[in-house]
Amino acid sequence: MNLDNVLICDRFLGAKFISFSYAKESPELLPDKNSNYLALGGLFYELATQKKPIRFEDDSIEAIFQGQEIPLTIQHIIQKLLSKFPKNRYQSLDGLISDLKSCMVQFQKTASIQYFFHGQKDLKTSSLLTEYLYRRSSEEDFLSQAVSNLPDRKASFIYVEGGAGVGKTALVENELRNGLFENVGRGKCDQFQNRPYAVLVEAMKSLIAGTDSDSFQKISKALPQHEKYLTIMLSDGSDFENRSLDEEDAVKEKLRLHNAFVDGIGYLSDEVGSLALFLDDVQWSDKPTLDVLASLSIYKFSNRILIFRAHRPVEGGPFDHILSKFKSDVSEIDVLNCGLLLKNLTLNSVKDLVSDVIGLQDSDSLGSLIFSKNGGNSLFVRAC
Repeated sequence: MNLDNVLICDRFLGAKFISFSYAKESPELLPDKNSNYLALGGLFYELATQKKPIRFEDDSIEAIFQGQEIPLTIQHIIQKLLSKFPKNRYQSLDGLISDLKSCMVQFQKTASIQYFFHGQKDLKTSSLLTEYLYRRSSEEDFLSQAVSNLPDRKASFIYVEGGAGVGKTALVENELRNGLFENVGRGKCDQFQNRPYAVLVEAMKSLIAGTDSDSFQKISKALPQHEKYLTIMLSDGSDFENRSLDEEDAVKEKLRLHNAFVDGIGYLSDEVGSLALFLDDVQWSDKPTLDVLASLSIYKFSNRILIFRAHRPVEGGPFDHILSKFKSDVSEIDVLNCGLLLKNLTLNSVKDLVSDVIGLQDSDSLGSLIFSKNGGNSLFVRAC
């Protein structure tokens, strides 16, 4: 929802949406109608204050409105819509409409809006499992502390290890949303995709797309020795794979492509400043990609580079020896290389989650049943 897409008739106090685009992003990874309430709160905030909404670290009335002369009830309604936690926003459209109608009736009668307790008719109508993290405060603190202490002019490596569905991606994305890195490239390894560098290509494409539409041309001009390989890198890579080369030329070609990746990422760091790469499902990564990451660990950058990787535990899978070798190599280099093992939610956490969702304090038996079915796996708890 964007104020530019709203037509307002001052004479009849009417408004009409002429198109939709989301100007305010919700913090949760699985947006639903609660995200729409946040976007609507951003629109109301802009209407009331003539200022663009921002992410309020302190979402108290005083911090949001800073003493502006806006009816207190309107302030509270907007504050509720803008809450960073989905469970604290409006849970039903009926509840929001009821509050807005009460404001309208008062204003039409007295040209003012007296304070009343808002949200009285706001009833929970759906699950709140869209909240991106639950009972992960110690893990959040670990990542925040690690990110806040990154060295300058070096690549740093942080990993999150855990089983499938435990919440690795959500945890990393939550940290990336904290805003320390405006420039983020994301890539995800595919178990059935054997093309070398595929995850790095995806990450670099997303990084370039989020910075400057001319970045590719700038990289090519700045690194003319790599222009041919950069073009291959940022296309589908088929030209590189399908050419017939003898063994010696193939080795040289792969080395040039490797260097193009390393220097390309280094150039992006020079141009856009500190940046982060998030590589997901690295347990299925290829050796050339991990070789590039190892080279980045000794590269002299002009800014900070953070490489987040998420992967499942090394348990003897077909790609595990590659990942184990990479972890061993990086551990011998003087760079930040830390991480954590993410486990399933505990029984008490699942009970608390169920209690929050259904709004009942005495829900231990249901929480225990859900836990017995999935062992506290975040993905499967959501599915129950």
